[in-house]
Amino acid sequence: MSMTDERRPGWVPQEGQGAESAAGPVGRDGRGQAGALAAGEAVTFADSGVCQSGSPEETLAHARALAPRFARALVLLEGPLGAGKTLWVKGFAAGLGLQRPVYSPTFTLLNHYAEGDRSLFHLDLYRIGSLEELHDIGLFDILDAGLPCLIEWPERVPSLAALPHLHVSLAYAGDGEGRVITWAWRPKGV
Repeated sequence: MSMTDERRPGWVPQEGQGAESAAGPVGRDGRGQAGALAAGEAVTFADSGVCQSGSPEETLAHARALAPRFARALVLLEGPLGAGKTLWVKGFAAGLGLQRPVYSPTFTLLNHYAEGDRSLFHLDLYRIGSLEELHDIGLFDILDAGLPCLIEWPERVPSLAALPHLHVSLAYAGDGEGRVITWAWRPKGV
């Protein structure tokens, strides 16, 4: 899928669309099993799932593999402080072909990464408390344009969950070292 596809936040991924990627050590089941794939074999993700990430590299690879399938979606990222939300965004950006470094927008609220015809918006709502503030920083203009927008701490503005989005949750695994990543496409919100 190219970045010129006419996808909006309400776009519903179709079976076989854009999920092909042999990038990174992600196994067929999305669990990060390096070497589990034959050379050139595609990784395909469903619209929802759960996987265990044992390393930052596996978290990056997971996001990189999902990015082509959800290249024009609103992505809501939840997880405790330090769980890897910004790291996941870095992988997603790489999956879209963006080479620039990705940084947490904790203090800037909004970072925009653009290279050629590729673009990604990254918001951190930790210090935001209302839908009006999101309107003021241009979130709905971004969504209306069908540009990819990844939001950390979306629970700060609960009404965002009513929009069509990819919900991604990162949690600490029982061992404290790895992460459990769950994702679900929610075409009607919630």
